[in-house]
Amino acid sequence: MANSTLLIFLPFVIAIGVWVAWSDMKFMKIPNKAVMALLGVWLVVGLLAVLLTPLPFKAWAFGWALAAIVLVVGFVANAAGLVGAGDAKFAAAMAPFFIGGNLRLIFALYAACLLGPLPRTVWRAPSPPFAPPPPIGPAGPTRISPWVWRWPEH
Repeated sequence: MANSTLLIFLPFVIAIGVWVAWSDMKFMKIPNKAVMALLGVWLVVGLLAVLLTPLPFKAWAFGWALAAIVLVVGFVANAAGLVGAGDAKFAAAMAPFFIGGNLRLIFALYAACLLGPLPRTVWRAPSPPFAPPPPIGPAGPTRISPWVWRWPEH
């Protein structure tokens, strides 16, 4: 598949991807509307690409099959406790857009997504080796997200 064909999807996919990233980081949830919007982009823009560009119909149809396969694998991974259900659904909705892509570029993107949080994890502020953890609840901080603690005002 030609790279120019794939560029047709780019503005829609980036907009939905930013929406999903923001929602996932703020609320720890991926909205079903975003997943359906991404599948709608593959349906509508994909059909237009089949009609107006050299995107083969077989590749577009294989995208739906790949989405179904990734959805089943994602649900199994969710049942095993490896990923969240929203992540599994979003991966299935995103899978068709990787049809005919450059595998080196795909794996580089995957590696970048895995390595992106590494500096925050490794280079965080060190704590004393034997310091007791801070109390949780009325006397100590309250967790408002996996990354944010709210300290009580005295």
